Amino acid sequence: MREAREEIYEVFAQSDRGEPHAHVGSLLARDADFALCLAKELFCRRGEAVSLWVVPRGSVSSTSLTDDELLGASERTYRLGEGYRVTVEKRRRLKEAHAS
Repeated sequence: MREAREEIYEVFAQSDRGEPHAHVGSLLARDADFALCLAKELFCRRGEAVSLWVVPRGSVSSTSLTDDELLGASERTYRLGEGYRVTVEKRRRLKEAHAS
């Protein structure tokens, strides 16, 4: 009989109902069912989670560390205090321009 090859699985846990799942670790298993069984033992022994996801690492898609498009898309200075002041100033100037 041929042994099943083990694969790395990423484990995501939900701490409370309605909360998002968060990555809690990785494990090595021969299949998804065994990975879920191991994840329950490793990450739920003390009731830390109400739900688990196990995903083969090869199924996870990610961006590269030098993905300039992603970095530009995440620019949100308007959410910072400084960005708010800039927005308020722009609105004030716009009102002045329309009032003239």
